[in-house]
Amino acid sequence: MYRMSQKGISNKDIPDYLNERQIKPKRTERYTTKLVWAILQKYTKKLNRKDRLEVEFRNIGLYKRVRN
Repeated sequence: MYRMSQKGISNKDIPDYLNERQIKPKRTERYTTKLVWAILQKYTKKLNRKDRLEVEFRNIGLYKRVRN
């Protein structure tokens, strides 16, 4: 689906292609334009998260345990 979108196939044509070949989504009987859009949005967000991993360390130090 993502590859089809990257090739320039519209979100209206992708569900038609999948439904013609009787490829079914997990929770419904057929693909819709809105479902394809939502899947592509989630996938692109996942790819962006995967590419950007930032780790920042602050106030790193050794602390002595004090008993009262």
